[in-house]
Amino acid sequence: MRLLTADVLRGVVQETDRLPLLDERWMDALSAAPEVKLMRSLTPAYHVVSAEADGDLTRLTVRDLRTRNFGTRFGALELWLDAEGTPTRRVWRV
Repeated sequence: MRLLTADVLRGVVQETDRLPLLDERWMDALSAAPEVKLMRSLTPAYHVVSAEADGDLTRLTVRDLRTRNFGTRFGALELWLDAEGTPTRRVWRV
């Protein structure tokens, strides 16, 4: 996913960042999380944007990529998975 900034006054579009979309790798875990199902019914741009090792767990960050200010965490879901990919903990910011 490419993040762009558009300056309509100067007619300039600039790429500001790139985010990997990791949904396919974590599809089973995502389908087990009702928060993901709900958010995807509201926005088709709800995707896994990071997966990080956290001890014996993997922490996924899922967010709406249509949000203008990526400094905020509104709607973001942090989902911790065990070695089998089962969600063990959630933090959902709504």
